[in-house]
Amino acid sequence: MSTDDRLALALAKAVESYKVSKARNRHTREGTLKRMNLTKLYPGYYRKLKNGNHEFIGKTADDHIEEFLVSEGYERGSSLWYQLAEVVMEMADLG
Repeated sequence: MSTDDRLALALAKAVESYKVSKARNRHTREGTLKRMNLTKLYPGYYRKLKNGNHEFIGKTADDHIEEFLVSEGYERGSSLWYQLAEVVMEMADLG
């Protein structure tokens, strides 16, 4: 798999994770989180705790970006991370 393909895959996964996180935050703001079953809406990202709360168990957008950059030889906290994070947010907002 080429670097471009790995980057595209990492960005796609990061966008999905970002959208899931953004949706959860929206439900928190709106006060609808307790009524939502995040484990059904976003399988692989949340598990339901005994007290009714949800715990995030998936990889974050940050995780996907960092894993890609480290695999390409960049150090953690690279300035390229910020550029890719902005790309992820733009892609998520576009759909």
